[in-house]
Amino acid sequence: MHNDKELKKAIKKLPDRSPEADSWPGIAQRLDEQECLRMPLMKLPQHEPSETAWQHIEKALPGKRIPMYRYYTGIAAAILLLAGLSIVFNMEKTGAEKVTVNYSVEYTDVAKDWDLDFSSTQKAREYLRDLCQSFESNCESEEFTQLRSALTQTGDAIERTEGILATFPNDPDLNRKLLKFKKQEAKITRELLVITMK
Repeated sequence: MHNDKELKKAIKKLPDRSPEADSWPGIAQRLDEQECLRMPLMKLPQHEPSETAWQHIEKALPGKRIPMYRYYTGIAAAILLLAGLSIVFNMEKTGAEKVTVNYSVEYTDVAKDWDLDFSSTQKAREYLRDLCQSFESNCESEEFTQLRSALTQTGDAIERTEGILATFPNDPDLNRKLLKFKKQEAKITRELLVITMK
């Protein structure tokens, strides 16, 4: 802003000069000469460079050049990207149906599928209880007591898992856990029977 004011003041201080009267014909003559030169230039034939001219020029240029296949690959990628975007946006505009995939999962009772019968474990536990009450056996040994405690804990775990399975009967993880506890219960029961027979 400040410079504009100074510039305007300087322009006002410049002296007024008018060209001499005989200068105008000379200026007009020079313009006519330039026009005369321009007309033959317009009549000159125009030549097109050959198709390989740019390749030769590029080879002669110094510096790093991008190979032509990269150039064409970039163009092809851009075209594919634009085509893909136009398809996506077109689908949204036209309200085309979206593809949905439905699947189902079937849950089964693992113990039933494997035909496992744990009723014999229950019978063996009852037999152990009767045996320990009726006869004096190894029921008082430390090993038997520890195993009986483990058996009680496993039985509690089975009851809790069965209670949860009543709410979520199709949960595969709970079914696997229940099967694991029942197998553990059967193993401990067998070990207890072996101790009583010693």
